[in-house]
Amino acid sequence: MILAAHLFLGALIGTAVKSLPIAILLSFLSHYVLDIIPHTEYSIEKIKSRDWKNSIPEFLKVSIDLLAPLAFILFLSMDLRITFVSLFSIIPDGLDFLGILFPNRLTQQHRAFHQKIHFLKHIKMPHFLRWASQIVVILVSAYLIY
Repeated sequence: MILAAHLFLGALIGTAVKSLPIAILLSFLSHYVLDIIPHTEYSIEKIKSRDWKNSIPEFLKVSIDLLAPLAFILFLSMDLRITFVSLFSIIPDGLDFLGILFPNRLTQQHRAFHQKIHFLKHIKMPHFLRWASQIVVILVSAYLIY
């Protein structure tokens, strides 16, 4: 899933769940639930292969995918708590990135688990539907938040 889908669902959880520790936990776990849904992702192969010289366009995509939804969530909610809770929804992808930078047993175990969650990615379905699943998550979450 793109980061925006995770962030919007995390924001919805932050809106709906009043207990901060529970909201944080549910936001974090929501990442894995969303990753079960068939979806598409943009390429970050240069980052994965640590080709730093040629990875600037990929870092730019990731930065936009992170910062634009966060700005949107903060602007519309005017609530730092909701924005804070939404950040926990992308920690699993952050752990994968740390595994690229600092490979070790723990990050590799997480990466293996995180990849297993994507078990439906091999189902044949039109590319449009893979993007649509993410757009639906974003739009439904945004509608329910605001």
